[in-house]
Amino acid sequence: MERVIYRVFLFMLLMAFIVPVHSEARVKKVKVKISDVEFRGNRAYTDRKLCQIIISRKSSLLKRRWFYEKNAEEDRERLAGFYSGNGYLDVQVYYRKKERIKKNGKKYARIEFEIREGPLYNTGDLIISGNEHFDEKRLRALCIIMPEKPFMKRSLTAAVASIIGLYAENGYIEADIKTDLDVDPVNNTVNIYIDINEHTRFLYGKTGIQGMVKTHPRVIKRDITWKEGDIINSSELIRVKENIYMTGLFDNVRISPVDPHDGAYNVKDMDITVLEKLSVEFGLSIGYDTIEEFWQQAEIYNRNFRGSGIKYGILAKRSEIRRRAELSMTEHRLWGSRWRGDMNIFSGISFEPGYTLRGNGGKVIIGRDFNGVLSLIFSYRAENDKYSDLKIIFNEVTESWRNDFSASTIYDTRDDLFNTLQGIYLEQTNEYSITERDVMTMIFRARKYIPVSGRISLATAGDLSFIISEAGIEDINPGQRLYAGGPNSVRGFKYNMIGPASEEGAPLGGKVRFVWNIAEFRLMFTKYAGVAVFYDMGNIWEDYKKVNLLSLRSSPGAGVRIVTPLGVFRLEYAVNTNPEKKEEKDVMYFGAGLAF
Repeated sequence: MERVIYRVFLFMLLMAFIVPVHSEARVKKVKVKISDVEFRGNRAYTDRKLCQIIISRKSSLLKRRWFYEKNAEEDRERLAGFYSGNGYLDVQVYYRKKERIKKNGKKYARIEFEIREGPLYNTGDLIISGNEHFDEKRLRALCIIMPEKPFMKRSLTAAVASIIGLYAENGYIEADIKTDLDVDPVNNTVNIYIDINEHTRFLYGKTGIQGMVKTHPRVIKRDITWKEGDIINSSELIRVKENIYMTGLFDNVRISPVDPHDGAYNVKDMDITVLEKLSVEFGLSIGYDTIEEFWQQAEIYNRNFRGSGIKYGILAKRSEIRRRAELSMTEHRLWGSRWRGDMNIFSGISFEPGYTLRGNGGKVIIGRDFNGVLSLIFSYRAENDKYSDLKIIFNEVTESWRNDFSASTIYDTRDDLFNTLQGIYLEQTNEYSITERDVMTMIFRARKYIPVSGRISLATAGDLSFIISEAGIEDINPGQRLYAGGPNSVRGFKYNMIGPASEEGAPLGGKVRFVWNIAEFRLMFTKYAGVAVFYDMGNIWEDYKKVNLLSLRSSPGAGVRIVTPLGVFRLEYAVNTNPEKKEEKDVMYFGAGLAF
């Protein structure tokens, strides 16, 4: 035993000498900073355009960029691929690195790309062969290949994808296409040959479902739109897959055409394989924002109650201005139809700037998505409201039942609901409330998102709402009046603090609301961080007769955006350009999500 310990000690002693010697023997590799990137020989495209293609970039004051041989070689291939894809088939690209060492020992590199563009090739003839089911005229209509125009590889790729898609939507799911290019270096033209092998036109066979542990088969079958014997449509397969996945019951959904057991040559059975999610989940979250300050939320739900696909949930949330408890139920396919149903029972209290509201009741929502962008939503809410701590004039009883019926039409093409870069959002909502004083509220909302460049986008939004009622503003429930101001409205004002106010400074609300977020420019420095500048405008009026566009309140501002796996967080500073009595000159907000 002593001999073993002695050997271990000698080994450790030896390593103590060897490791430092080895470490000192290693020469620290000096990084080479990119001082400049230059292009030579480029006539068809500007330096700025080519710079957007490559990885190696010139160092700036805020960001240092280092030279790597593999990146430079990849840049060379990227430039060659870009040129050849845009008709310069004979292009040749070379690069060289020029190093210099400053007195402080730091190395700098200048990268020079030499481009020999060669001639521009135009598209010659387009020859399509092998097609039997579709005539050549229809296939040519799918191709954006223009004869005697510069040859573009992406146009050929798009044409092939369009033709394959047409065949797949009409049962030819095994059709394949081969392309060939005949390059004429004398006339600088490219003749394109597209050869189609249609194969068999397939019909739907039997449908099998696998992977279900708890879920009842009818939950999946109600989303299947094809019938046995119909012609297979690839777009239909994608829609069914998306509909099954959007139920929220599965982590993965796969639909695979397979050969039938009876050996029929023109039939494909549909094999649907799903991976179920956990049915019961519990969530606990805490957070902070300027309006609600510190908040806590707990939620437990069963998204697949007894395999029925019905979701039950219990939610409790507490913040400085709100308390709420809610029991909810969601059915994705109400009575087997395409309509979605939601029902909840709630109890809560809300501390608003002009009053405190305690509410207990329930709400039923029925909605349907028609084509991925258009939705119809109908709802009914019954609620017992009790008002207290009133700082505003309210002539009616402080406790009453309200019954609300609403209908909404929504058109939504946004690319991302949480961090939108492009698209349009339009909403029109009509709500009829039966209370001590019947009230009709009409809301019009519009949002537009425009990508300006790779990192810059422009957003604008508008909200026009008005109340139709014979009652004066003092006779309408405070919770039904219109308000504006805050982090998602005109941001130079505190929450709901635009418009007429009481002697105590509490907002009275109004019958007419107009809010226009005129412009918000968003610049992302990286994938996870950016800034924004914006200009908002809006106001609240007690009655239609008092509407005056010259009385619109304005608010410019700027903010910081941080994108995380949990969502977008923002810190914004906005200015009240013409503060009135008891109004703040500026406001700062912090919270999650974008303003619109």
